[in-house]
Amino acid sequence: MSKRSALILLAVLLCGGPGCFPRVGSGGEKDFQGLEKTKLGKPPRTRAMPDLPAWVTLPGGTATLGSREPGAPEPREVEVPAFWMSRSEITTAQFAQFLNDTGAPFDSPQFYNVRGRHFPRAAQDAVAYVSYDLAAAYARWAGHWLKADVSLPTEDEWEYAARGGLFAAPYPWGWADPTNRAAFNLERAQPIGSYPPNPFKLYDMAGNLAEWCRADPDAVHAPVRGGSWSERSEIFLRVWRRVEMPRDYRDADVGFRVIARPRGEGTRADPPAPGAP
Repeated sequence: MSKRSALILLAVLLCGGPGCFPRVGSGGEKDFQGLEKTKLGKPPRTRAMPDLPAWVTLPGGTATLGSREPGAPEPREVEVPAFWMSRSEITTAQFAQFLNDTGAPFDSPQFYNVRGRHFPRAAQDAVAYVSYDLAAAYARWAGHWLKADVSLPTEDEWEYAARGGLFAAPYPWGWADPTNRAAFNLERAQPIGSYPPNPFKLYDMAGNLAEWCRADPDAVHAPVRGGSWSERSEIFLRVWRRVEMPRDYRDADVGFRVIARPRGEGTRADPPAPGAP
């Protein structure tokens, strides 16, 4: 037996067998590797967009959302079809391309304007100061270029992704303290990728910027998830935690990421906003 094989065998014996590995679903009946095999194919690409989101393919599966913690929604089991999700929050460089292509009016300290064109001050910063409707407009614009159904995630899709295949964990990375694992209790947001990703390889699902999730077309408020750099308590970083904000809210603590599926696969597009591209 090789040294490598012996080490693997020893690890399994110390662990106590397959049951010690993280699981998802009610009672943990499926392990992370056992999630539904996706048929999505390769993530959408186009040469027409130099600054594209980097996609992560999320396998479909069953997950238990919510928590038995005080103040949390009651646990419930959901089925989530496979989808692609942007690896990080949408950046200022990616958002600038949308602004310059559509001519959408936008005023933000993250950009400077030269002859009507927007240029990011820090290209790897997650874009903030974006209202719900403008975030939804970015998704529709990206879907046009990518020839895919692109939208903001539903709250179920967002929480499923944030949990990273870990059953009942309070944070995207598991149970460990958030210190040095998420951008919170800070003076400003951090560049994308400043902290380790969750098991699905998604960055900043807790902290950095709170993220818009899909709202009903006639809703006055829209949900945001994940907490932000400004939170003073780790309770706001819990994967089940939700807050509703006015759709026209724009400030330094809220941004967004998008999901995608092949056209016709069931992603419901975000409704058009009055006056939005």
